[in-house]
Amino acid sequence: MSDWKKITKEQFDDAYNQHPPNKWLKWTYKHFSKNSENKPFSPGWLVNVILGTTFAMGFFGTVFKASRAFIGAATYILAGVLVLVVFNTLFVAWANNLRLRKIRLILGLSRQEYGWVVNKYYP
Repeated sequence: MSDWKKITKEQFDDAYNQHPPNKWLKWTYKHFSKNSENKPFSPGWLVNVILGTTFAMGFFGTVFKASRAFIGAATYILAGVLVLVVFNTLFVAWANNLRLRKIRLILGLSRQEYGWVVNKYYP
């Protein structure tokens, strides 16, 4: 364990600014994080509408014995959107963890110590 209390705000900011989040990370976290605002017609809101609609179409199509083509179309659309959202989220999380690992290596911090430093300077 390093002495994380000796890291200054300037040292932390320098290390952080060496590896800033790219546009893809910013966009994904902006639209798909828990704290994002789901304004009408934003990407996160639109994905939720598409997922909810296609799920409901498939569910009620099955309950009311609709044609297999109708149920299949709803299922394939639902699966396609889910795959896109899940893979995007996984790759963004992986890329962000890699970026944070580089910052931690520069500062010589563990994950827990990094969290402490972030909370110390950006509560």
